[in-house]
Parts: sequence; C-alpha cells; structure tokens
Amino acid sequence: EVAFRLFGTHPRAWTAISLLSNSLLLLLLAKMALELTGRRWVAGAAGILFAFLPNLTQTYHWSTQVLNEVTCALVFYALSAWLWIAHVRRGGAWRLAVSVLAYGVALFSYEAGILLPAAYVILLAWRREPVRSLLRMLPFGMVFLAYAAWRATNAFGLNQTWHYPPH
Repeated sequence: EVAFRLFGTHPRAWTAISLLSNSLLLLLLAKMALELTGRRWVAGAAGILFAFLPNLTQTYHWSTQVLNEVTCALVFYALSAWLWIAHVRRGGAWRLAVSVLAYGVALFSYEAGILLPAAYVILLAWRREPVRSLLRMLPFGMVFLAYAAWRATNAFGLNQTWHYPPH
C-alpha cells in the first residue's frame, strides 16, 4: 500500500521499479557467477542467460500487477546467495549476517526459495571443518524455524484472514 500511495496508477513509475528490480537481480546473479568461477565471461554469460531465459516461459513484468512480488523476493534470495558464496570464499561475519537477513526477508516475502540454504551446503568444507560448517548453517536453520512457526500459528495469531492483493 505504501508504494501505491507513492506512485498511484502512473505506469512509468511501476515500469521503472520493475526494470530496477530485474536489473538488480541480474547483477546479483552475475556477481554470484563471478564469485564461483572467478571468470568475467562466465558472469556475463550468466547475466545474459538469465536476462532472456525467463522471457521464454513467463513474464516477470506483468502490467496487471502493481509490482511483481516474485522479482522483489528473488532479489533478496540472490543477495543472500551471493553473500553466502563470498562468505565461504573470503570470510567476513558481516557477509554471513547480511546473507541470513536477506534470506529471511525473501522467505517471509515469497516462500518458494525456502530450501535455498540446502544448496549452500555444497560449498562447505564438511570434511575439514565439520563443526564450523554446521555453525555457519545454524542461522539459516533458525530463520527457517521462525518462518515455520509463523506459518503454523497463522502469523503468531495476528492474522485473522489471508488477504491477497488483486492481480
């Protein structure tokens, strides 16, 4: 509702927000590819692939929606993944903290990526550092449990009915 009050029914503002969120998503995906491989051409190819691939099967900018919540949530999932990869490769507790926060924002916005931390497990050095690897995953498990409790209790009893905005 806040965004609707700011932009009203002006299509240019909503188009600009959609383009900005999709561009940010592509940037984060390219940064993930660069972090994983260290090769700029792979990052560029990943960005190009993801720029065109969704448009083959579905649109991420629907004119009938006020703002595509899927794209907005995917930006936070991508931020979480990029910072997780950077944390594993280069360290930095702040990267882990922001990765967990971004995962939480994304999860409470759009639960399709609920198992994303399962993919993070692949990058851990389980054989060399089993305890440290487990501790790195603990914050994600806590966010997951908080979300599960929130869903099981109908938003901790605060939600009387589910309200989905018209699409």
